[in-house]
Amino acid sequence: MEALPSKKRACIMIVDHDLEYGIKLADWFAAHGYQAVLVRSMETAIDECRDLRPHAVFIGLNFSEPVATLSLRRLFRTLKATSPHVPIVTMGAQSSGNQADIPNSGSLRHLHLPIKPLEFTYIGRLLRSELNAATASPHSPSPEPKHSDGRALEHHIHQHLTHQEATTWIA
Repeated sequence: MEALPSKKRACIMIVDHDLEYGIKLADWFAAHGYQAVLVRSMETAIDECRDLRPHAVFIGLNFSEPVATLSLRRLFRTLKATSPHVPIVTMGAQSSGNQADIPNSGSLRHLHLPIKPLEFTYIGRLLRSELNAATASPHSPSPEPKHSDGRALEHHIHQHLTHQEATTWIA
């Protein structure tokens, strides 16, 4: 998978209680040109998604408590309000073994994987496919910055090239 050299790096939010898995996934995304943001709770994700406006969200499911389902529903509502065309990928088994635990995403682009893939290239292909589909949607904003001035674009590219370190945030 190639990096995004002349485009604004797509922000990918990872919501997972499993710190080891979340860090590995965030590192993989960062190494492949994405800005990975790892949060460990649904409540933090709800707060962060308002400011970050991620391009995609990966959620590691843990439905051991009813509160988790309620928080997931709140996260979906927040994403629907702030970024309605953002792809959301939920990963992991639900406690009841059916889709009833996962909120109805309505107009959101939502995919569910019954396991958390350990092969991150699969997740990378899935992400690329979802980002391409979201970009093709007439209602979704492009992750590419729009500049009316050629000098502003040149300045942006220069800033990007001087700041190409892989960034991973843990909140």
